[in-house]
Amino acid sequence: MKEEEKNKQKTSVGESEIQTKAGDFALLLSEVKQRIQLAQTKAVLAVNSELVRLYWDIGRIINARQKQEGWGSAVIPRLARELKNELPELKGFSERNIGRMIAFSEIIRNRLQFCHNLWQKLPVRFSGRFLGLIM
Repeated sequence: MKEEEKNKQKTSVGESEIQTKAGDFALLLSEVKQRIQLAQTKAVLAVNSELVRLYWDIGRIINARQKQEGWGSAVIPRLARELKNELPELKGFSERNIGRMIAFSEIIRNRLQFCHNLWQKLPVRFSGRFLGLIM
């Protein structure tokens, strides 16, 4: 009888140990999944941020060249076509999208100019508050 009791105690201890380990494992799994999801979200946000910068920069460059060198709007379809020929796997650089990049860069430039002009007119005591509002 005593041996059966010892086996029962071993079994119950072993089962609770397994349950505790399973609980710890579930917590570990949950933490790892959470970290993976957070890293994936951060990566997506970083990529999106970089793409916005790229689109703004492309629009800014094309706009500046059109103004400086007197290029007309014919440069946009040609650029779209050449990008498609040279980088066929690249998506998002159609004639329409390049036009949108130029428009986007103009909007940003106009807003920055507006903020700069407003900043110049503000008394020094308000400049910190203004900076807090636009940042």
